[in-house]
Amino acid sequence: MNTAININSKSTSKAEPVTSKTKVSKRNLLQQAVFNYKAKSEVKKTIKSLDEARQIREGKKTAKSFEQSIKEL
Repeated sequence: MNTAININSKSTSKAEPVTSKTKVSKRNLLQQAVFNYKAKSEVKKTIKSLDEARQIREGKKTAKSFEQSIKEL
């Protein structure tokens, strides 16, 4: 059972230089992370506003005036 071992295979070589393909994939990952962060913050805002609306309907919280709502933005 003679098996040859290739010591010049990619697994033993040094790290590959940065190519345009890796730059693109890093940029895509960054874009996805930014999109996910923005989407998560929008979901939090929506949940908060729905919760406030529910509390107002149940009478646990008083409705804000239009001016107060604008000041919070």
